[in-house]
Amino acid sequence: MLPILRIGSTGQSVRILQEALNIWADSVLPPLRVDYNFGPKTDGKVREFQGKSNLDSDGVVGPVTWDAIKPIADQILGAVATPTEQEARDKIVAMAESALKIFGWGSGEVTANKNSMKIAAAVRADEQDPFHPRQGGFQLMTIFGVAGAQGKYILKCPTLTQEMAKQWQEAGKGGPGASIARATLNSQDLGSWCGIFCYYVYRCAGIDLGGWTSHKSNTALVDSPNGKVFRKFRKFSDPTKAFPGCIGVKDGVKAGGENHHFIVTDNQNGMIQSIDGNAFGPNPDDRSTGLKSVITRDRHKHSTLKSKDGYFLFPNFLK
Repeated sequence: MLPILRIGSTGQSVRILQEALNIWADSVLPPLRVDYNFGPKTDGKVREFQGKSNLDSDGVVGPVTWDAIKPIADQILGAVATPTEQEARDKIVAMAESALKIFGWGSGEVTANKNSMKIAAAVRADEQDPFHPRQGGFQLMTIFGVAGAQGKYILKCPTLTQEMAKQWQEAGKGGPGASIARATLNSQDLGSWCGIFCYYVYRCAGIDLGGWTSHKSNTALVDSPNGKVFRKFRKFSDPTKAFPGCIGVKDGVKAGGENHHFIVTDNQNGMIQSIDGNAFGPNPDDRSTGLKSVITRDRHKHSTLKSKDGYFLFPNFLK
């Protein structure tokens, strides 16, 4: 049973609470720093949740408040214990499917609505609104927060200028303008978030990798506190060996490459099925009417991945 929490409480239960409140999509307060300490900002977030859930806004997380927040907390409770590799694979795919269902687009769902749960992070939600709301911006903010992204990136999630919206669509079309558009986005706007999405899925599956860092840092040998060496990920390039739950990377080696990340969901007959964040959808095959920067299903040929210097990552500690 989860304990009663209030200002001054510390420990794993506070971490679960903080991460659950960061996932909660109805909050208008900034994401909490997950520091295991129930301080004033956590208290404010709790009172906000209680008020919007028609509970007494007393800042005390007792059985009634825990019961209300449980559906959200269940998404990250797995992070308390390290799962086996098979458990991890199953949970990763399940959480990717859940994210697609909650935040992804389906056929005929394309719309610009600042109140929608569906993420179209490259779309202005209301051209007339002077605050430039981004479609699904607050949901995207949650994904960045749970993934452990830096605060400067999290704060860019809610808004999108008209010029940047055009650049996003240009980046998704390919051709000579795509690389220029990607460079503009990375310097002025949110930048790509396919890797952040993968980390979000991993965290929701109970695998805490400590926040997104560069591939060099993720796969290089580094010194640990006890003097040994370890790699955050094990890395392999043969697409025939890719399995559900691992992170695939396409065109991630060459300078200026696409560097696109995705969650592998199936692999057979020379084709990898995946769920991708920051992709082109709802139909990735139709770029004339689709939208750049959504969560969608996709597929990747083995031959294409080989030609694009593709490779795959999976946590090194899950063997």
